[in-house]
Amino acid sequence: MKHYSLMGFMVLLMLFALSACGGGGGGSSPPPPFSQADLTGSWYVSILQSNPTLSGSPKEPGWIRGIATVSSSGTISVPALETSLGTTGPGPTGVAWKIDPWTGIISESGASGNPDFHGKLAANKQLVVGTATNLNSTLSGTTVQLRVMQRIVTSATYTISDIANKTFMTHQIESGAGDDWMYADGSTGPVFSGMSTTGTLSMTTMPSGTTPGSDIGALSINASGIVSLSINPSFKGMVSPDKTYMVATENDYLDSRVFRLTVVQFKNMAHSYMLSDMAGTWRNHSILSAGFWLYSTATLNTMGTGTITDQHDSAIGATAPYSINLTMTTSGIVSEPTTTSSHGFLSPSKDLFVMTQTITDIPCSFMAIMVK
Repeated sequence: MKHYSLMGFMVLLMLFALSACGGGGGGSSPPPPFSQADLTGSWYVSILQSNPTLSGSPKEPGWIRGIATVSSSGTISVPALETSLGTTGPGPTGVAWKIDPWTGIISESGASGNPDFHGKLAANKQLVVGTATNLNSTLSGTTVQLRVMQRIVTSATYTISDIANKTFMTHQIESGAGDDWMYADGSTGPVFSGMSTTGTLSMTTMPSGTTPGSDIGALSINASGIVSLSINPSFKGMVSPDKTYMVATENDYLDSRVFRLTVVQFKNMAHSYMLSDMAGTWRNHSILSAGFWLYSTATLNTMGTGTITDQHDSAIGATAPYSINLTMTTSGIVSEPTTTSSHGFLSPSKDLFVMTQTITDIPCSFMAIMVK
């Protein structure tokens, strides 16, 4: 029979005790990064709907915007929504959100909920981006939605200085009678009579190409962060609480059958980018002007290469994983070399990435909004 020394026995007891206590804390699991409470509060909602067929119904191509309030249980109330046709009224009832505490992925349920809604709460917990199919569509085709929800922070205050004398990058996509994408590099001017005039706006669109600098009117902002545009009464956007981006919807002021969703990302001219800024796991939600939504997960390394997984779209469902390779300039412009029309911009905060491009085999316009 083998004998153990008293010292050896005491060491075994100490090891057992440390193991039982999680090794002094090393064995304890960290809490999940998200919770249902992260959804509680009010959100400014911007939705673009797309469908291959244009109709006069508010259920079809167009935009929807308003304020939604999420309760602690996830139930959503929408006192009023405005649509691209000029109608206003209460939003649907019987909708609830539930969040996965580990991934931040949001699902929707309830009598008026969309079972195919797929959303993602950003790591900063100030932004939700998602896709869904409009179940109330009356057309034989599919009406799809790209939804952007910005948290309303009541303590945030806004003034004209938040949008004046700024440089920015904007990406835009159309639906309805228009199907272009657009990106523009521009700037806003100084304050004049409580408004900020826009400076040069150098635009590139599909298929018309580059447009030289132009003036698109004057911007104003209220205390809640809502931005208006002097030449287009239908334009309305909200500046984020951290003042780094704005999401807006509008009808074209010359053709009310053309509907647009625009994301404006304000630049930090002192910031220089590296490709490693794209490293990490991104959740992508996209809309195609041909009437499709798409979501996926992009996992990128410090060299800009990685894999697209968990891709689903409203046309064919799941797609097998595939590789991706991105390039980046020191000013934050991102492209995918195999797609010559691709153009994206990474916000200085490094947690919001927006891209537009042409899908050549359909063909149609494409906008992707990606968050960490």
